Amino acid sequence: MKPRLIITMLMVAIQSFAVENDPKGFPDDESLFRKDKEVVKKNLRAERPIGVNLTGFGPGGLVSGSIDGFLTPKIALEGGAGLRNEQGDVSYFLGGRYHLLGGTRLKMTPYVGVYTAFHNNGRDVQNHSIYVPVGLHKIKKSGFNWAVEAAFERNTFKEGNWTGAFKVGYRF
Repeated sequence: MKPRLIITMLMVAIQSFAVENDPKGFPDDESLFRKDKEVVKKNLRAERPIGVNLTGFGPGGLVSGSIDGFLTPKIALEGGAGLRNEQGDVSYFLGGRYHLLGGTRLKMTPYVGVYTAFHNNGRDVQNHSIYVPVGLHKIKKSGFNWAVEAAFERNTFKEGNWTGAFKVGYRF
């Protein structure tokens, strides 16, 4: 009688664990040894590494367009061109960003970066700015992305060292 009681109690215990995993109450092969499966969320920086952007008041000046790409979910390179001032002078920029939480599945990540901007003065290319931003970048599931940043800028054309930017774009 004791073996029957032990087997019955064991079956009731197994059944009670299995009910959580199977609505019919029957255990599957793995239900006794695993917890509920988590929904796997992907890192959007790895899933959509290439982006095109429109920027106001960034390293390119008043308004600029750029292309950026994530080499890894934490490191992005960006290059673009824009209008440096109200007179329509064209500037070009190149730089990179390090996303502090880029390796996570978070959609919004803080970042720091370094950019250099330059222009053609008629004879040759001249560097006119070093731009060091600290900002937040968000990517939505649809591919839309935006960023806002505050930056220290050493510039030969304007007074003051503090500036910022707002960027909107789409990621592929």
